[in-house]
Amino acid sequence: MSVFVKAEQSGRRVVYYDADGSKTVRDGGDPNWRTNNPGNLVSDTLEGKKYGIGKFKNDAVHNFAIFPDMETGEKAMKEYIKRKFGEKTIQEMMEKYAPPKHNDTEAYIKSIQKQTGLDTNRKISELSSGEFERLRNTIKKHEGGQVGKEMTSSQSPLSNLFNAATSFLNNIANKLNTFLNGINSFLQGKDDANFYTAQKGDTLAKYRLDIFSQISCIIFQILLLLFQKHSSSLLSTVLHKTPLHLLCSCSSLCFSACV
Repeated sequence: MSVFVKAEQSGRRVVYYDADGSKTVRDGGDPNWRTNNPGNLVSDTLEGKKYGIGKFKNDAVHNFAIFPDMETGEKAMKEYIKRKFGEKTIQEMMEKYAPPKHNDTEAYIKSIQKQTGLDTNRKISELSSGEFERLRNTIKKHEGGQVGKEMTSSQSPLSNLFNAATSFLNNIANKLNTFLNGINSFLQGKDDANFYTAQKGDTLAKYRLDIFSQISCIIFQILLLLFQKHSSSLLSTVLHKTPLHLLCSCSSLCFSACV
């Protein structure tokens, strides 16, 4: 499993980076799942600063902390509640945790009371470990938790497009090499004349060279037309990922077309 060292927001997505720069993207689901932040802790809390690896702006007011994994998010939530609200009652805690300005606080408190069976006038420090976990799990459920989609860099749509383009070009290269080798053999016949060292007096070799160059030029122009609809960034990335034998084939075509 990857250990994430950095995270950033990209629209509604969260992009995680591990130590070697590989990316994992979380999309869809609830914000607290995308951010590994089950309690929706804001980034400027002590725990957000201590354990967070990024920020996620979910609305005009809140910057939620992004944690490297859900275990760290769970730990941060526990520490935050005990540190911040240890001597507060459940009622008092929720008035600060989910203030009326941005939440239906009363409905939130009633939901906690109904699902946990706890007296909301009890202090957090008085709760047993089991009671505390019931309270925390109810808060987590209320905050969200729906799972969305997670994609590694090799599974991202853009990466899939690059892979498909590379596969397509490889297929062209293989067929092109076979075709040109066939043309070469056909034109040479039993004559051992070399296309690229044809002498002035060797009319047959010149004729073969002319035909070969024209065919290569036509094929190369067709390849160029295939790329006219693609941006330069896509083309450069595809070329960067293209195997050496394909680049050599294209270079050979360019040379042949310009002879």
